[in-house]
Amino acid sequence: MLAVSPTTRAILPPPIPDGGYRNGNTAEGDRALQSLTNGSFNTANGNSVLLNNTSGTGNAAVGFQALLNNTGGLANTAIGYVALAYNTTGDYNTAIGRDALEFNAIDSFNTASGF
Repeated sequence: MLAVSPTTRAILPPPIPDGGYRNGNTAEGDRALQSLTNGSFNTANGNSVLLNNTSGTGNAAVGFQALLNNTGGLANTAIGYVALAYNTTGDYNTAIGRDALEFNAIDSFNTASGF
């Protein structure tokens, strides 16, 4: 006999399969790419990763709040806890490690590794 718990609830919105977002975007994690409107080819993995990204394209972020405030920056890579967290429109930055380039907001073509 099969019984269904009365507390079973549907997930809203329903989950989208990996890689199933429009414009080639991929997101995995709570609030990852939550604000996306028309950006494309972004990859977000972690809690609040690329949270405020609306039109940024070609960004890759892994780790809690990596590229958190990015809105329109292009081709940034952030790997690590709050890496490039304050970037909004800076382009072509690479930050690897906890807090790497955390406070970079609009500057472009930077590379940082380590804490």
